[in-house]
Amino acid sequence: MHVLARCVASWSPRSAADSAARGAGWVLGLTLVLLTSSPTAAQVTLAWVGQTYYFAVAAYDRTDGSESVKSNEVSTTLPPSGETGTPVTVTFDNPVPPGSSGDVLNGLFQGIDFGSEQWRWESAAGPEGRNAIYFDSYSGNSRTFTFAPAPRTLVSLRVFTEVAGRLTVRDDLDQTMVQEITTGAMQLVTTGWTQASTTITVRFTAGWELGVDELTYTTP
Repeated sequence: MHVLARCVASWSPRSAADSAARGAGWVLGLTLVLLTSSPTAAQVTLAWVGQTYYFAVAAYDRTDGSESVKSNEVSTTLPPSGETGTPVTVTFDNPVPPGSSGDVLNGLFQGIDFGSEQWRWESAAGPEGRNAIYFDSYSGNSRTFTFAPAPRTLVSLRVFTEVAGRLTVRDDLDQTMVQEITTGAMQLVTTGWTQASTTITVRFTAGWELGVDELTYTTP
């Protein structure tokens, strides 16, 4: 298996005593290497292109083996082979979009311009109960967003739906990805694109039944 990327994660102890008396336990079954430069950072080797990895850490007491509650979850996605740039995963949980659940998501958010009156966001949505975005209304079956301030390469989306349909994602360079989306579980949609582009069109045959939980892109 070829190593494709190494990810460094860091965390903050709740107190100085926690940092001194406890170690960090990795929740996932991956090998980690604690960094000598920091007691609260570790490096983990990832090896599957186009996949999203989810991480959380927990503190454990070396004296009695007790373990704390797990930290918040973070994620990263490896780009397709040959693609450069560090993956950036946009979620709608941290930070939370402005306003309240059900409000329109307008303008720039985490490096993506969602335009005006095209998208809404909702809290505790989908099979995993996370924040997500969806079309602003039942009218029409496509919406767009734009990378800003410069072109980027869309790597993947995580989506869900309560009505099965066909998802087509196309950019302004005519790179296209088509995938059938079924009901129930969250589904990873990997584009396989190699070129950076500006405007992305998301088309779904069931329109605003589509929920988008995450977007991952790389910067050239």
